[in-house]
Amino acid sequence: MKILKLALCITGFLCTLSFTSCNSTHPVKTYSLNESLLNYSKEKLKKSDQDAAKALGNIVASAEEALKAGSFTVVSKKKLPPSGDRHDYMSMVPYWWPNP
Repeated sequence: MKILKLALCITGFLCTLSFTSCNSTHPVKTYSLNESLLNYSKEKLKKSDQDAAKALGNIVASAEEALKAGSFTVVSKKKLPPSGDRHDYMSMVPYWWPNP
């Protein structure tokens, strides 16, 4: 069960990476985890289901591959803010607040 928890943590990490490392030319990927499906998968793994074990192996292998992509930081952005300093915050969208 520890490996499943690790895989879920890694999957969450990958979701964050895919969201933060995209640029305006790539669509943002959004992920959602369904609790009942996760519980179903856990039960299948407890019962040594071959398909579930293979799926978990694929998740772990994908996560290990993604970890080799490198670390992404706020200074690794390609486009510089108007100040010319990579350390400055820059938003690519206009600021707005909902008007209730």
